[in-house]
Amino acid sequence: MLAIRVLHLVRRLIVDEEQGSVLFDLVWDGLSALAGPEVTQDNIASFEVLLVLRILHELGYVQGDSAYTQHLSPPYHFSSEHISLFAPTHRRALIEINRALEASHL
Repeated sequence: MLAIRVLHLVRRLIVDEEQGSVLFDLVWDGLSALAGPEVTQDNIASFEVLLVLRILHELGYVQGDSAYTQHLSPPYHFSSEHISLFAPTHRRALIEINRALEASHL
């Protein structure tokens, strides 16, 4: 279900002609991590926020906040360690995601 939500969001956000191997790799790596042992019931909410925040950042919808900016630079990793390091900024990042989506009228 999470994979479907992420792909639906990407489909709504990108322009038909837009191409980006970084975005493709980001989505691919994120969905691959979702299928692996890195994402658990305990960290899936933080994983989803991290993945969506990175997608929005790559598309230019979020600039980054000092609290989580270190998680917004390639290469993107989705190890359980990276997700755990991001977890404390989950709530702040979620506020930014909602702001960005509201501003984009999606």
